[in-house]
Amino acid sequence: MVVDHVDVWSPLLSLMGGNQFFVSAAEGFVFVSGLVVGLVYHGIIARRGLFAAMWRALWRAAKLYLLTVVTSVGFVYLSAGLALPWAAGLELPADALRAVTLEKIFYITDVLVLYTILVATTPLVFTALSYGRPWLAIIPSVGLWGIHQFWNLTLPWPAEGNFY
Repeated sequence: MVVDHVDVWSPLLSLMGGNQFFVSAAEGFVFVSGLVVGLVYHGIIARRGLFAAMWRALWRAAKLYLLTVVTSVGFVYLSAGLALPWAAGLELPADALRAVTLEKIFYITDVLVLYTILVATTPLVFTALSYGRPWLAIIPSVGLWGIHQFWNLTLPWPAEGNFY
């Protein structure tokens, strides 16, 4: 993932597509994260049941949400205080409050928003897989990814400053 973000040529850049291919390092990160979540929570489902895994995933999503809000609001105020270029045009405290509802996404903290939303939806995936219906998780996931390749969707809702 670093290869796509460092402004230095690397032989790995052609392998990674220079962030211009169908997939980027970010999608690789999301895939690996999802794989790890599946491996970890599969064990929880086997030992303690579906409800326990769903509860833990939602608890983790709540902690990620809190981290996202604190990081976003802190980053906004720090950036504005230091007069950094990406803070130009911020309306404080209104924009900071919009971070709480995830209506405004800020530079660098956008990945946390995405990850929070993905973790919050994992109980749906756990349910589909537990009932032997993996296609209920795979088809929407691949479908949304495919549609996003042609139309820049702003899911789960339009958010100002959305980078993903």
